[in-house]
Amino acid sequence: MPSIEIVSVGCKEPTPFSGSKHFGVLVEMGVESHHNLFKKELDGISGCIAHIGNKDQENENFEICYANEIIEWDDTEIEIPQVDIENNEEIGNWGQNQDFYYELKNNLKDDLKSLFEHMLARSPENEILFFTRWQFGPEVGEEFQEMDFETFWSQHACQHLRWNTLYRIKKTERTSPMRQ
Repeated sequence: MPSIEIVSVGCKEPTPFSGSKHFGVLVEMGVESHHNLFKKELDGISGCIAHIGNKDQENENFEICYANEIIEWDDTEIEIPQVDIENNEEIGNWGQNQDFYYELKNNLKDDLKSLFEHMLARSPENEILFFTRWQFGPEVGEEFQEMDFETFWSQHACQHLRWNTLYRIKKTERTSPMRQ
């Protein structure tokens, strides 16, 4: 199942976010991801991390955090690998490199922008890191150059976003102030 996380770089205190009708958010102190794909990029920075998941997972306190219900899935057929761990079978491919791009559901734009603004407002560095992890995506993580939210959403709309990729989102003059 896919996961989506956002780090507010330099954030000193986690502040809950309840501004979404479409997805759940758990904000925690620290930058510990549920996955190690971007461990190298997260080492050496401090901040708060938001785990984004299906709306119904808020009630379960995000013990398991999946974001599959906020993805606009296409018809890509995924092959689930058969692995026999009990017989010490060498594990080579867990199914990665089958799907490279995804799209978030369009009705999320306003809620996602509000979450980005929420996390940016708490970052003294004016920077957030948005990243995904999906076991069937690219085996090697990728990092994109800095961009603002509008560029991020435009890339999403035109080219889709890349699985297992870290996007650096910076606060710019075009980033609107938080709503009161």
